[in-house]
Amino acid sequence: MRFKDCCLLVCILLLQSSAKAQLNKQKTTVLYYFNNIGEQSALLNGTKYLGYPSYFKEGHPFYITNTLLRGDIVYDHVKFDHIQFQYDLVADAIIFQDSTHRIQLISEKVEKFNIKNQVFIRLEKDSQKTTTLYSGFYKLLLDGNIKFLVKYIKTKKEAIVNVNELMGHFEQNSIYYIKKNNRFYTIANKRDLLNLFRDRKGKITNFVKSLGFKYRKDPENYILKVASYYDQL
Repeated sequence: MRFKDCCLLVCILLLQSSAKAQLNKQKTTVLYYFNNIGEQSALLNGTKYLGYPSYFKEGHPFYITNTLLRGDIVYDHVKFDHIQFQYDLVADAIIFQDSTHRIQLISEKVEKFNIKNQVFIRLEKDSQKTTTLYSGFYKLLLDGNIKFLVKYIKTKKEAIVNVNELMGHFEQNSIYYIKKNNRFYTIANKRDLLNLFRDRKGKITNFVKSLGFKYRKDPENYILKVASYYDQL
């Protein structure tokens, strides 16, 4: 090997080594944040999670359960496996907790997460306002030519009881979206679903007749089955 070529190879190896070191340093720094949260790091990476007033005694604001769940998070372009956290549906935010702190992560930096083997991705509001889709986390149930996503929402409800005593609870709703031909459609009922797939009306009609349940009984599962079938046609 000529001396010039040898020098070039050494330079390339040094650059690769430096880049790898920077990546490892970045991952180590963020990992330190997850494992050793302090007040200063909270200011840089998120905010203190305040929770809700004590009079919210019925239900909880989280996805599935009010206890910590273990899952994976892609945060600020770095993936972290087997992290304990909660998904607050009211704030639409990820809540991380170590032994002493509860931190609300910056939602815009959470690219996706996996919890209970269910994948959630972050989507941004349509700037052209062509759909009702808005910025937030969506559960991705079907990821083919046809995509099926669900937006879970919890809202706070308050009422005065027993003379000036407040009682609070949480109510949950779901919004269903189908992405077809690079456009999102809101599915509010069975008619919306069938109209969206009317180009295969005959096959879809026969398929829905074979389902053993009605749309109103389990809309999420109903849409998933119909959309999955259409995606295979």
